[in-house]
Amino acid sequence: MSEGRDYLGSEAQRAVLRRGRAVYELVKDDPRCTYYGRGVGVCTFADADDALMSSLLTLQGTTTIAKVTADEHATVTAQMNAQGVSVTRYDRWIGSDDALARANEIISETKLPKGLTLHEISPDTTPETLEAFQQLAASCGVMIPNLALLRNDLRPGTCFVAMTETGEAVSCGAGAAFAHHGHPTMGREAWWGMLATAEAWRGHRLALFLGAHAIVSLRARLPGCTIMTGVQPGNAPSEAVCSKLGLAPDGAQVATIVDPAALPGGKLTS
Repeated sequence: MSEGRDYLGSEAQRAVLRRGRAVYELVKDDPRCTYYGRGVGVCTFADADDALMSSLLTLQGTTTIAKVTADEHATVTAQMNAQGVSVTRYDRWIGSDDALARANEIISETKLPKGLTLHEISPDTTPETLEAFQQLAASCGVMIPNLALLRNDLRPGTCFVAMTETGEAVSCGAGAAFAHHGHPTMGREAWWGMLATAEAWRGHRLALFLGAHAIVSLRARLPGCTIMTGVQPGNAPSEAVCSKLGLAPDGAQVATIVDPAALPGGKLTS
């Protein structure tokens, strides 16, 4: 697949993804920085010095602080809002061996509904499947990370899509390397998420099943990693899926910073 097909989504989303990949090549050896296929961010509030954050936001149109306290999040929000930049709060949920054990249990206990098959994104994934995946993501307000990660090419990563017999993508789940391995407190963290299901297929536990497959695959490619995801406060369905998969809140938050001029709406995902 050519690099041009590494980026799915709207024109604005693809532009952000391309800039994120370019910035990653510049900072990939910096232990402060994170990257899971969208934009480059930093691990903690202590890593977020003004010059670095300003550069990341200017170059990409977005950046993230992966772990902040409530007070730190409020500080970042006030600073960014004063510049006309939006900040979205996500609560951090994490899991480790318990999440892997629960994911394996769910896979053994669950079957896909009749007519659906499970597809893992790979170099052999057809353009038609990628187009169906893109349509699913758009319908659910999800921004697909750089496919080079989801294919396990650029960094360890994985992505599963449930497909109908007619080639429609109806649910997905993914994960990828995230923090730099040299970071002193977060070096073992990997991102997991992008659990989305088409409205007509909700209620079949598809997000739970695909999320479980993503955890098992990710832990196989990054043995011993801590699984981390962000959940917007009050998103009860996502919280329920996380709980069933053995993840729990760690008491910290994620600050996702987006310049609305780069991404209309000021969010990476809904």
